[in-house]
Amino acid sequence: MKKYTKASAKGFTLVELIVVIVILAILATIAFLSFSSQSASARDSKRKTDLSNIASKINIGAANGSALTSFVSGTSSKVTNVVLAGT
Repeated sequence: MKKYTKASAKGFTLVELIVVIVILAILATIAFLSFSSQSASARDSKRKTDLSNIASKINIGAANGSALTSFVSGTSSKVTNVVLAGT
């Protein structure tokens, strides 16, 4: 009959496995929070770029003498210049 000793035991104890799982969960939480803030920053940057492009197109249309009545409902005024606040 084979005698069971700690020296001959192979594998990990339950405590060791739980410690590793807890460490991995902490690292995953940190990574998730870091990436979620980065994606919000990327969305904000895309919005600013889109608004800048829209303002540029409106200004080009105004320079060409186009009436931009599709942007201003109920009027027939021409847009002369568009400036976005905060850009």
